[in-house]
Amino acid sequence: MNDAKHTIFLTGKMLAEEPLTVTHKDAQTGKNHRLPRAGRSEQAQPYWPASNIRGALRHAMTRAIAQAAEASGSKLNLASAFMLGQGTDIDGIIKDRDGMIDGDKDLRAVNPGISILGRWKLPGKMDVGNAYPITPDCVAYYGQGARRIMFEVTPELVDDLDAADQQRLSELLSWQTEASANKADIKSQIRALNDQMKTADSAASKRLLKDQIEALKEQESVLNKGGSDDGATGIRRPLPGYEAFNAGTEFKQSITLHNVTMMEAGLFVAALVQFMRYPQLGAKSAYNNGKVAFEWDVLRYESKSSLKPVKTGELRLSAMDGIDLQDDLLRQSYEAWCQASADLKRAEIDFQRLA
Repeated sequence: MNDAKHTIFLTGKMLAEEPLTVTHKDAQTGKNHRLPRAGRSEQAQPYWPASNIRGALRHAMTRAIAQAAEASGSKLNLASAFMLGQGTDIDGIIKDRDGMIDGDKDLRAVNPGISILGRWKLPGKMDVGNAYPITPDCVAYYGQGARRIMFEVTPELVDDLDAADQQRLSELLSWQTEASANKADIKSQIRALNDQMKTADSAASKRLLKDQIEALKEQESVLNKGGSDDGATGIRRPLPGYEAFNAGTEFKQSITLHNVTMMEAGLFVAALVQFMRYPQLGAKSAYNNGKVAFEWDVLRYESKSSLKPVKTGELRLSAMDGIDLQDDLLRQSYEAWCQASADLKRAEIDFQRLA
């Protein structure tokens, strides 16, 4: 096989075909959910994190590898699946190889998955950029509302319950109505006691206030359980909502494949094939959130003496149209991967080798 290496630039945009939201470390500000921001000021603009895109592609590539391994008669073992899918060494086999020049060359040659994805002490070759929105006024709040009780929405469902459960339902709804008012009062009392805690002038006063707060929280817990051991919390409660990019939002986005072999480039395309079976990013997929499409120009340096990369093709991804690959090198690379994946042993590829 041609062992030449190439650096391939994919530059273009990501399109949110549905609302797009994500959970992250600082997502909650009080009771409000926020998208990631490029800065801490109130004017900081939201963006889509590269880690979410890269994670989705990493998992897709692991699926492509797992399918090839099974087709070749040897399923991925757990250690290989964790290393490829998450870069996690569950068997503790990675040794510190500082000071070794190109010490992992042999590993990269036989395991293109580890080579392109990377793991501890082995840099990956796939760099994924954040997606920055270029569509104006593209963020909204979704999902606010309240959880409703199905027997109130559709009263005839009560007829499907036996007499004992109808009585229990009546008691439960009565309890919920009373509990809602009581819980609001308890929360108000807790807020007032917390304010007093801030100005308490002695340790004894703070202990007394803390005891009162804990007692109120215990009452709230009892209310949440519906006054019994069965538990009835959450059958009627507000839903806080979440911040999301609107459907139709376009983002500037890029991916770079550094110094990849044709096999590694082909495996990247195979990952895109797997990703497009379920092209979802982020959270709230149950509410039809997260479907994305990509449109990239493909660029690379055509020779060692080239002063700048030139456009060599295009790569388009969408749920309805699949993958439109118009680039000779990437297409040849994918064909090489498809041929090798049918018999990994013959192609001298070993995805079980991790170090």
